[in-house]
Amino acid sequence: MLTTVPVALKDVSINGVDIQQAMNLMGDNELSVFSMMRSYVNHVPDVLRVIRTPDVDSLKEFAIHVHGIKGASFNICANHVGEMARELEMLAKAKDLEAVEAKLHPFIQTAEKLVADLNDFLERYNADLTPKKGKKPAPDKNVLRTIYEACVNYKTAHLTKSIEELTRYDYESESGSELMNWLVRQSENLEYDLIRERLENLLVS
Repeated sequence: MLTTVPVALKDVSINGVDIQQAMNLMGDNELSVFSMMRSYVNHVPDVLRVIRTPDVDSLKEFAIHVHGIKGASFNICANHVGEMARELEMLAKAKDLEAVEAKLHPFIQTAEKLVADLNDFLERYNADLTPKKGKKPAPDKNVLRTIYEACVNYKTAHLTKSIEELTRYDYESESGSELMNWLVRQSENLEYDLIRERLENLLVS
């Protein structure tokens, strides 16, 4: 299992990210910070593509998507992007499409620049954080319940951490492996409602 990272994060500067705050948030665990950065680079670009053309009918869904980016940004202490996402979320909830459209392009530009900078950093240091996995017969229902609750409450940070816990193991049952892979894909796209509906049926059975 990987127990070190290839560079001391305290010596790193990434434009738009408060590294020291991120380290404090993760209890000085550099592996966790690297993992959250990798998750951000993997997940956020897909969400940015989805939110490019909002309209009146899609503002509710738009607010959910930018809420996810807000949470993901604050998780890595990319506070400027997080605050921009917060403002867009509030405007979308207020159904102010004109203001959303005015602020959306600068937000996407800033978020895409952050993703590019993070990706360059991760590639430069080849931060492969994949640990050796354990084995379980099936996904832990307590973990599935935390994923379900995160989706009910649209808590991106909780969802990300629970998915990370789920993927620490390979599952012996085919249905368990399928469920894990499905949950990972849906979480990457912040499909809260789809996850909630599937786990609601599973957890009551």
